[in-house]
Amino acid sequence: MLDKLKQLRKLKKQMEDVEVEEEINGVKVKMNGAMKILEVSIANRDDKKLEKNIRKAVNVATKTVQRKMAKDMMADGGGMF
Repeated sequence: MLDKLKQLRKLKKQMEDVEVEEEINGVKVKMNGAMKILEVSIANRDDKKLEKNIRKAVNVATKTVQRKMAKDMMADGGGMF
């Protein structure tokens, strides 16, 4: 049981170390593997499209980090459980 907890802590740390950055129409989002938004920057201030661009950037970053984490987990610990 203690070994499983150590493995889970190690996996959590590895997830936090993975970072992706996505940019759509001047909205840039940086997210880690724990799905935490680390940074958001907005290059243009077109209010009409701002919310749409933020949502798109966050969704693309989420999908990218999920794919990367799935790939890493299969390579590193696919048979862990």
